[in-house]
Amino acid sequence: MKPNVEGFTLLEVMIALVIFGVCALAILEQTSRSIHQQAQLEDKTLALWVAENNFASLRLQANWPNTGTSQTVVTLGQREWSVQQLVDTTANPMLRKITLHVSRKNQPAPLVSLSGFMGEH
Repeated sequence: MKPNVEGFTLLEVMIALVIFGVCALAILEQTSRSIHQQAQLEDKTLALWVAENNFASLRLQANWPNTGTSQTVVTLGQREWSVQQLVDTTANPMLRKITLHVSRKNQPAPLVSLSGFMGEH
């Protein structure tokens, strides 16, 4: 007579639970990384928009920007951004180099640095 074997042993169930737990932890960790990367990408995109908007407003001003450094705070996307503007002379006296460093308001490291040139006329 054969013994009636049905179902799983306790050891088989425990091994399956360990495998499931390891897989669930790996998926959870990857999801957490993806959410963090998405937040960083959103910050960099908004910072780039702040820099591009700043360049556009400089082009629309009637006055040519003076050389030197200035710091402003801008609000975009319900966040405050710190914009550091560096205006330098070039070999051509009718041309200025403008560099913008954009960061979150209370963070020292810039998320985006954007450089461009602006002519006097």
